[in-house]
Amino acid sequence: MNPDAFRDMDGASDVMKSADECSPDQSPDEDDTMMCSNNKCRRTETLFNACLYFKSCHSCYTYYCSRNCRREDWDIHKESCLYGRISSICRHIIKHCRETVAVHKAFSRIAKVGYLSRGRGVLFLGFPNPVSSSKFLQYGLDSLLMSPTYLSLRELESFKDNLGEYCKELQEAGTEYDPNECFILNVSIAVGDQLPEGPSPRNQAPTVRKYAKVALASFSPERKVHKKESDMETLILTPPPGTADIDKEGEEGRKAREICFINIQRELRIRGVFLRHEYPQVYQQLCEFVESNRRFTPTTIYPIDKRTGKQFMCMIMAASEPRTLDWVGTPHLLDDII
Repeated sequence: MNPDAFRDMDGASDVMKSADECSPDQSPDEDDTMMCSNNKCRRTETLFNACLYFKSCHSCYTYYCSRNCRREDWDIHKESCLYGRISSICRHIIKHCRETVAVHKAFSRIAKVGYLSRGRGVLFLGFPNPVSSSKFLQYGLDSLLMSPTYLSLRELESFKDNLGEYCKELQEAGTEYDPNECFILNVSIAVGDQLPEGPSPRNQAPTVRKYAKVALASFSPERKVHKKESDMETLILTPPPGTADIDKEGEEGRKAREICFINIQRELRIRGVFLRHEYPQVYQQLCEFVESNRRFTPTTIYPIDKRTGKQFMCMIMAASEPRTLDWVGTPHLLDDII
C-alpha cells in the first residue's frame, strides 16, 4: 500500500512526546533511559538520544528504536492497542474497496451520481462496531448494516460540530480531488464499549476515521473487462417531475413529499421489493421525511429483484431536485455517465 494515499489525524506520532506521556514500560524514571518495546530488540538509549530518533505507535504511546522494530512488533502490539487495531481495519477496508471489483464499481457509481446531482463531496462508509467492519471485509456489500452515504461539501458543513478539525481536512480534500477521475472515501468505525487494555491511546475518541482518494472504477489502472461479467443494475429514485414544492412547510410540501414516497415504493414493488418489510429503518426515515420534513440523507440499498433473482443497487435520493434520469435502469451506468 502506498502510505501517501492516506492522511491520518495522528500523523505526528513519529515526533517524541514528553517523558510523562510515555507508556509505563518505557518510563525514563530509572537512570533517564528508554527501552525499545520490541521484545526481540529491547535496545536501551538515554532519554536524550531516544527523543531524537525513537518512533512511536501511531495510535498510542508505545515507543520503538526504529520503524523496522515498530513494524516487526505490530502483530503482537495490535492485540493490546485497540485504536491501532481499528485504524488498521480502516486501511484494510479502503484497500478492499479499491481492489474488490463489485465493491469498487458500486461505490464508484454512488460517488459519481452524487457528484453529478449535488456537486463535490465525500462518500461515507460507516460501521457501528469493529465486528461489522470485519464482516464487510469477509462478505462484502451484503453484510453492510449502514448504507454508504454521499454528502456534498455543503451538507458536510452541518456535521462540523461532530467532526471538529477532521471536518476541515475532509472539506479540503473535497475541494482538491478531480471528480472525473476519483472520489473521496471516508471510513468510520465506532469503537463501542470496548476499553483499551494496554497503553494509553493518543486520542480516545468514540470513532476512528480514515479517508483516501479512490480512482473511479473506469479509471482503475488494473481494470479488466470480462465479457461474461454482468454489472449490477442500478436504480436511482429521485422526486418525480411536478414535486418542486418538496422543501416547503405545511400541507403543500407534505403532499409533494408524499407523492415522492409513493413513487419510491411503487418503483420498488414493481421489482418485488417491499420497503416497509425488507428495509424498515429506511421506511421509517422516509415516513419522518414526509410528515415532518426531517432531513433524509441519500441512501443506498442492495435488494433482490424478485423477477430476475438478481441483486441490484438502489439509490434513494428523496430530497434531491425533481429530475428524470434516462439511464436509471441500465446495467452499464458507470460507463454511461463518465
